[in-house]
Amino acid sequence: NQGRNQMVEFLVDPEDEFHPRNVAIHGITAQMVKNQPTFPEIWQAIRHYFIGHVVVGHSVRFDLAVLFKNLYHYGLAIPEIHFIDTMDLLRSKKLECGLGLKESCQYFNIVLEQHHNALMDTKAAHDLFKVLAKDIKDLPLFIHRYTPGERCIGYDRQLFRNNKDYTREQSTKPASQST
Repeated sequence: NQGRNQMVEFLVDPEDEFHPRNVAIHGITAQMVKNQPTFPEIWQAIRHYFIGHVVVGHSVRFDLAVLFKNLYHYGLAIPEIHFIDTMDLLRSKKLECGLGLKESCQYFNIVLEQHHNALMDTKAAHDLFKVLAKDIKDLPLFIHRYTPGERCIGYDRQLFRNNKDYTREQSTKPASQST
């Protein structure tokens, strides 16, 4: 609900090693995040966007899985988060455009300036949501409550097994390389 003009971007020190595969995808290096805030510091600044609102994103289950993994890792309170995934909206329309953000944006002539840059992907997903949602009369049916362990594409669910005890103390070890 913030609108495109009010979007902000943060670099976060993951307090972890950088896997070359991840650097190749998003272009963020260890040098770029040196002396940047850690996740707990950033979470305090952004948590109000998630609590009491509906989070909208493309393949947002993946992003929420990573968010929850970090909340667990740092022993932070786990909020109830509701979301709409634009992939679900695309599936409901049965379009022949593919489900990836890049392909979907191309199909609808939406500008995606730098794919895998968090801010640029957010802007594109925002525009995609506006295009897809305008014709959906039952949009509230697409609002879901995020549950750890929910199936998402491209993410190792090891931390989020259904029988896992999610209560943790503050970790003193760095997060895994996949963080």
